[in-house]
Amino acid sequence: MWIERDFAACWRQHSLPVRLVTGPRQSGKSTFLRRLCDHKAAWLSLDDLHQRELAQTDPRLFLTRPEPLVVLDEVQLAPQLLPEIKRRIDEWRMSERTTPQPAYWLTGSNQILLDRGLKESLAGRANYFSFSPLSIAELQRAGLEISPPSVFLKGGWPQLHAEPELSPVQYLNDYISTVVEKDIVSTAGIQKVREFLKTVRLLAARTGQILVVSNLTQDSGVKQPTLHDWIGILERMQVLSLVEPYSSSLSKRLVRTPKLYWNDVGLASRLQGWGEADPLILSPQLGPLFETLAFTEIQKTASNYGKSWRISYVRNKEQDEVDFLLEGANGTKLVVEAKWSSAEALSWRLPRRLLSVLEGIPQAVVSYLGGLNPTSDIRHLSLTELGPFLLERLD
Repeated sequence: MWIERDFAACWRQHSLPVRLVTGPRQSGKSTFLRRLCDHKAAWLSLDDLHQRELAQTDPRLFLTRPEPLVVLDEVQLAPQLLPEIKRRIDEWRMSERTTPQPAYWLTGSNQILLDRGLKESLAGRANYFSFSPLSIAELQRAGLEISPPSVFLKGGWPQLHAEPELSPVQYLNDYISTVVEKDIVSTAGIQKVREFLKTVRLLAARTGQILVVSNLTQDSGVKQPTLHDWIGILERMQVLSLVEPYSSSLSKRLVRTPKLYWNDVGLASRLQGWGEADPLILSPQLGPLFETLAFTEIQKTASNYGKSWRISYVRNKEQDEVDFLLEGANGTKLVVEAKWSSAEALSWRLPRRLLSVLEGIPQAVVSYLGGLNPTSDIRHLSLTELGPFLLERLD
């Protein structure tokens, strides 16, 4: 089943000879590129051990192809190819250009290995893209289920939505075992594996919350410098994100600690131990998980459409808080609050003690189902309306 991806909007904006698409495993990168390729493209997967060995031992021979477009899947497994790609592009640019410009589409799911391999710069030769799992807007447009059980247990993983017979619990258990417990651990050279996996689950329990590393140290038994390193690794691998607090000269009472969000609500739910939606929806974790879902929708919309929105949150020392303050490239600002129920969304008002910082900024409240606007100054949205609304209001 093909699911139309909003990422196509960003892809069409760029045309340098190399295009590198990074993103988590199983997010749909390869499927997207295969859809764009035709019979004139050479598709080379470096997950294939034979292909990888040739790429590592003889990059020049490996890249000698008659096709004008070469697609290299999981290129971080053979970083030796990158200098050869650079050489070929530079050679063509200095030639009489009687042949078509070489074109290379690359995918990578391990950012740590990519960082090591990209020391040989492709600056001026490559466009870089970040690819995400499915957004709520994409699921709705494809006519796929976006009920709470589907969204919270499956997250945005395309295969789980395209093949409803699959067990989300088993699929995500396998994903955690393969990507988190093996791929990340081995790539980053983590020695304290048991402590790392315990920390990962503790971080999942803190999604949508302010990250207090000292508290995490007490619960995990791991020292703060190590925790900071591990959190940085999970960020680089696009597993989670840290949202920085908004800073303003108008208020010196705003907190300075970042908030933590997992980049997929299904993965966070599974790591928290949820296998069924009913108990999850009755649990205290529902609010932070829904806020996480709203964050990922904002993040995916920005990434898919090539927007450089600044995402922050606002909280003072009296614990008055606004979930998201978004700022577009042209300086346009928007307050977004995430509330699971329509009743909570309809009753929400900007905290009075934050007026000095946020007064005059347009406000929107997103809930799962949305609702009617009780006032003219606050826009109420369903989760499915959030992405299109942001594209309309922010640059």
